Amino acid sequence: MQQIFINGQIYTQAEDVPFADAMLVNEGVVVLAGTNEEILQMKTEDTEVIDLKNQYVYPTFFGLNENIFEKIEIELKNANKFSLDKNTADKIGDYEVFSHFDAYKKEFLKLQETLISRGITTVQEMGITKRSFNFFKKLSEGGFLKIDV
Repeated sequence: MQQIFINGQIYTQAEDVPFADAMLVNEGVVVLAGTNEEILQMKTEDTEVIDLKNQYVYPTFFGLNENIFEKIEIELKNANKFSLDKNTADKIGDYEVFSHFDAYKKEFLKLQETLISRGITTVQEMGITKRSFNFFKKLSEGGFLKIDV
């Protein structure tokens, strides 16, 4: 059975395009991810089209690397919270202090709930940077992490 999922925020793990709008699934295997228009071109008369209604789709194991910050920054920019530079952390020695930690935390906590609602309770720390480590360490110390790392 072929399915097309549209209008989503699909995490692709690709560095150049970390999120896609849509994906084509054939017999339970993701075949292609891209824009709604690109993927809908693959539709046949037997294809089931599912509207994700802007929900997130992540692989079973979710890596805590810089892509999570890209997603959070996209959400913050879309909400017009404030303007963010590519690197939003200020360095004090080897320790990075986030200028907008509370805003990042709020967005991560929403993302964390989405992950948990999808049955994802364990993450990998693949490719973790000092920036990521310090952010998640601070979340952990504050008792905000519900997922296992």
